[in-house]
Amino acid sequence: WEVGREYVSPFGQLDVVLADEDIDENDRRVNEAFRSSVVDLMDPFGGGWEALAADLRTGYRLRPASADGSGDEEYLDASDLWDPELLVYTPVSLLRYGLAILLKKPVKG
Repeated sequence: WEVGREYVSPFGQLDVVLADEDIDENDRRVNEAFRSSVVDLMDPFGGGWEALAADLRTGYRLRPASADGSGDEEYLDASDLWDPELLVYTPVSLLRYGLAILLKKPVKG
């Protein structure tokens, strides 16, 4: 446990959780964020797209520093959205996880 804390200490003040995360709480947060994103995506003229853009800007601003702590290295840029492997495997991943959810918790009819 202490090794994790020591490893991240050179990278500045980071929150390190040295325990298992409650999966139900994690599921609730992920579902809430997904619902909020879908609502925002479906409301382009009511401020939804601006909210999505603000979330993306915040995420970009809060991204981790480079591995050496210098801040010179960029993790992602716009060209990464068109990475061939990402474009090929994203639909596969979505299908796979969708099927896993259905198999784990089938829709009651």
